[in-house]
Amino acid sequence: MTYLVKNFFIKIYRKILSKTIYRRNFKTHAFYNYYFSNPKKKYIVQVGGNDGVQNDPLRPYLKKKGNYEAIIFEPIQYYYKKLKELYLG
Repeated sequence: MTYLVKNFFIKIYRKILSKTIYRRNFKTHAFYNYYFSNPKKKYIVQVGGNDGVQNDPLRPYLKKKGNYEAIIFEPIQYYYKKLKELYLG
């Protein structure tokens, strides 16, 4: 019985939390600024990195050294080579 009550309150808490987050309505650029300004260690996974420059919203943040680790996936060999050259070192 206590499991059901605890589960019920966790569901309510998650709904309230999600509505609070969406109410702030972060725009993509504002979210990235907020995320990268946070001093905590960050882990980034980008799927479909393309060439790393064209239409890449993370490029301005990944150009600078910071407290993050990034994994960028790109299945197309041509773009993979470009990414590898871009982020070498």
